[in-house]
Amino acid sequence: LKVALAAAPTSMDPHYQNLTINNSFATQVYNALVLQDVNQKLLPGLAKSWKPIDELTWEFKLRPGVKFHNGAAFTSEDVTATMKRAANVPNSPSSFATFIKGKKFEIVDDLTIRISTKKPNPFIPNDMSRIAIIDSAFVNSTTEDFNTGVASFGTGPFKFSKWVKGDRVELVRNNSYWGHQISHDKAVFKFISDPTAAFAAMMAGDIDAFPVFPAPETLSQFESDPSNFM
Repeated sequence: LKVALAAAPTSMDPHYQNLTINNSFATQVYNALVLQDVNQKLLPGLAKSWKPIDELTWEFKLRPGVKFHNGAAFTSEDVTATMKRAANVPNSPSSFATFIKGKKFEIVDDLTIRISTKKPNPFIPNDMSRIAIIDSAFVNSTTEDFNTGVASFGTGPFKFSKWVKGDRVELVRNNSYWGHQISHDKAVFKFISDPTAAFAAMMAGDIDAFPVFPAPETLSQFESDPSNFM
């Protein structure tokens, strides 16, 4: 699948910058404890369930049998390591610390985490939908390690393959994904900021889709070829 996007990510490090385009790519390679659907409804992610056990504490039961792309098993340790890293990425222009600040993370067992706060906080599940979980083995990895793929091992539907800054991101299907299996074995996202250029690339067969509506003067040409509609 070849897709053109108008905006390009600033990094492949899922904790480097809290930016929409970066976060969108992160959801392809990584999972959070809690997921969100298109209506922002909270859904089970790496946590299969969660509940408050008192006014100051939430307990998250983690999904068993999940593997990172490098084959490592997902456990509570990965959650606590991720939270430490995500709040302290060097030179981050927009930190994820806002979702972690004021929370204490306690490992109960390999598949149970408790999160406590000094004051009641009903938004903890929502906050936990914002942080991509990484393998604890790479908690000290640099942003560049994630950009090059040295540390880019998530649990998401796609595996990171390659990032050419300002040009494209290449992903391959994770055949061992715990959730819904992706139909495409590879996805390439090309960054084309000019809608006219993106339209030309689509007409030439260089891309399969782009989320920008064609200019009015080219719409009739676009509609004349049924193969342009998926």
